[in-house]
Amino acid sequence: MKQYFVNFYKSGRSLALLQWAYGTVAIISLLVSGILALMNQPLGLSVLIVPAVAGGAFALNLLVWAIIKLAFDSIVANEEIKKK
Repeated sequence: MKQYFVNFYKSGRSLALLQWAYGTVAIISLLVSGILALMNQPLGLSVLIVPAVAGGAFALNLLVWAIIKLAFDSIVANEEIKKK
């Protein structure tokens, strides 16, 4: 299990794609809710919850990603030292 997470962390690609997906959803839904608010203010304000949730997920994902990076950098460094 530990090796799976180390390999997943080393690839890093899927974490970056997830972060980009949250950011894209937040920005697009913010624009859509703004356009809807121009036409129908109550509807636009009710749709505004989507970018708020996506922005919160973006921020939490960024925080968790930084904590994981900090933890796995030390694990990977220790494994490389042990191999030598």
